Amino acid sequence: SRNVIQMAALWLILLGLVSRVGAFVAAMPLAIVCGTLCCTSGLISSVGISIAQIAKLNSPRNLFIMGFAIFNGLSIQTRLKMPAESSGGRDVPSSLLQLILWEGVVNPLVLCGGLALLLDTTVPASGSDPIEERGLHIWRREPNERYQHVFFLPHPIRQFASWCLRPFKKASSTRDQC
Repeated sequence: SRNVIQMAALWLILLGLVSRVGAFVAAMPLAIVCGTLCCTSGLISSVGISIAQIAKLNSPRNLFIMGFAIFNGLSIQTRLKMPAESSGGRDVPSSLLQLILWEGVVNPLVLCGGLALLLDTTVPASGSDPIEERGLHIWRREPNERYQHVFFLPHPIRQFASWCLRPFKKASSTRDQC
């Protein structure tokens, strides 16, 4: 939720101001950093898979999409390699932009998510109610008070955001009238 992110950011800012804590984090062994990264990535992946429980997982369509996206997202990235630069034959990108774009393409999360999104929007639903089969019926419910308190923007920020977006809403409504 938003509150967790805000508290984590506040803690990180406060701990970053203390030089001894910053020195401790900088001196942390690589094995501990990698272990923490593995645990965090595993938790993020498991939360992503647990969200899939909303959809009908006994549907052949959903099973195909999930299996195809995960398998190909993990296997394609091992086949893609950074193109070697002409001088020396080393795998060195010629620019920072090329490195960022290439790493975005071969990232397994990006590949899995992109394949799943493509297949979910193009493969027709096999059941009678495609909204329920895809798990979108949960998001149609009216949010309760606690949900609004945790996940919606605070009232002053919500008013400011609607005030900032007002010119764009007017422009899109006049464009629709043409």
